[in-house]
Amino acid sequence: MVQLNRFRLSVDDSSLVPVLKDIRAELEIPSQFPDDVIRQAQRASIQWDECVALAGLRPPPDTADSHAGDIYRLNDLPTVDCVISEDEFPDLDRRAIPRVDATAIPFVTIDPRGSRDLDQAVHLARLPGEDPANSGFLVTYAIASLATFVPPGSPLDTEVRGRGLTVYMADQSTPLHPPELSEGAASLLPGQIAPACVWQIELSPTGAVVCANVTRAFVCPRAQLSYDEVEDARLKNRPLRGAPLDLVPLLEEIGTKRRARETARGGVSAPTPEQEIVRIPDADGGSHYALRFRANTLVEEWNAQISLLTGICAAAKMRDAGLGILRVVPPAPDAEIERLRAVAHFLGVLWQEDEPYAQLVPSLDPVIPAHTAFLIQAMRLYRGASYMVLTDFPEPGDPQIRHTAIAAEYAHATAPLRRLVDRWSLEICLAHDEAREIPAWVRESIESIPPMMTRAAQRASAAEKKSLGAISAKLLIGYEGELFRSVIVHSSTPQRGKVMLNEPAVIAPVTARTVDDQLPVGAQTEVELLRADVAARRVEFMWPGE
Repeated sequence: MVQLNRFRLSVDDSSLVPVLKDIRAELEIPSQFPDDVIRQAQRASIQWDECVALAGLRPPPDTADSHAGDIYRLNDLPTVDCVISEDEFPDLDRRAIPRVDATAIPFVTIDPRGSRDLDQAVHLARLPGEDPANSGFLVTYAIASLATFVPPGSPLDTEVRGRGLTVYMADQSTPLHPPELSEGAASLLPGQIAPACVWQIELSPTGAVVCANVTRAFVCPRAQLSYDEVEDARLKNRPLRGAPLDLVPLLEEIGTKRRARETARGGVSAPTPEQEIVRIPDADGGSHYALRFRANTLVEEWNAQISLLTGICAAAKMRDAGLGILRVVPPAPDAEIERLRAVAHFLGVLWQEDEPYAQLVPSLDPVIPAHTAFLIQAMRLYRGASYMVLTDFPEPGDPQIRHTAIAAEYAHATAPLRRLVDRWSLEICLAHDEAREIPAWVRESIESIPPMMTRAAQRASAAEKKSLGAISAKLLIGYEGELFRSVIVHSSTPQRGKVMLNEPAVIAPVTARTVDDQLPVGAQTEVELLRADVAARRVEFMWPGE
């Protein structure tokens, strides 16, 4: 049995980074942007600053922590008297320059620590009422307006259509847009005025959508918060500098109510631990990398509910507009549900006969090995995700155009810095609410978006899989023949499946030693490391260990 005090728990820069570079080359992930695209992004950034100056806007001097309880209605915000001639700002899309000043709203961003590509900023308020317990909510959600910086048909537009997604890897990310935009002018950075598609969604006391609208506006977020900071503030009941004092309690209340509504309609937010590579800086300026399992904090789950809420509202608006691009996950076949019930019985997971799957999942604890194994098996229910362009919507509730895991019609509309399709979704919604024609470039190109996004997603998924395989092999090479404590978490056949180690945080294929051995899914057991191949980016185990 491998002892942790003699076990390799991390990999340094010089060992892993060359492998990650090779993966990017194999998958043809671009190493840089073309010169003309960089120059366009640089010019657009300068022109945006000139546009803000022409509008006479300045970042508000005050902090946001005194704004608890303040309500900002989009219809009450001032408009900007900014006349732009035909030849001004040629590297911006003049039709996508805001006309509303929302810089008074004390937005904050909540993202992983150190992020610079900030797509979303949020402001939450409780609507007035005699009884706060029975009052509704006002969610104001600013989404970066990339259309402002990407004139259709420009070199930048062509380039981002070829990329589709930002690809995140342990040593660096390959952004969808040039850093001058994704980490600069288009990002919702604190103290910076940026263009945004500002959603305002009114919720009932139970979290149901009462109404929703969206407009393009100038915004200026006050604070950049990390999930860990907000979670710490929640646990210690302390304020967050730069954020409204009621941010955390409102985020919890709204997030909890939205999660309850998701469960009630049959949606599932499964708390499955995620395997991730962590970069750890060294004192000498270098770094090393480790693997860990990470489950979302409550703050992340609540924040995700705000994004899901907006995507549901975007899908509804596109239905009303008569043109949409939805994220669709087909229903699980009955046979898969029955298979999962058999897995639950085998693992000892109590699943009542009349209990919906959506009711079961929130009761599971990924710390319990059998529950983890069940959740990983359950991920097979939500296969076949795709984008669907619709011009003729069927009746509401049609399962063929719903996202099964969310149990609603849903659109990607909250991450345009990192995901191409969101720009199309947002422009359709804006046109609908502004009672104008959907831009011609959106109508003419929308059918090309699903295949672009499919290719991009396949490439990003392959990069993640190869990266995890590479670091797993780096961590385990030299330990072939050793035994490791583990949990068998999946089986595709009685003799083949997946095993999960805790240290290091590896999930890898496992094979039964003989045809008579059947993998004990959900059991804590010992497995033998059979192979750790860095070149193949693959690790394999055998059960039972000898």
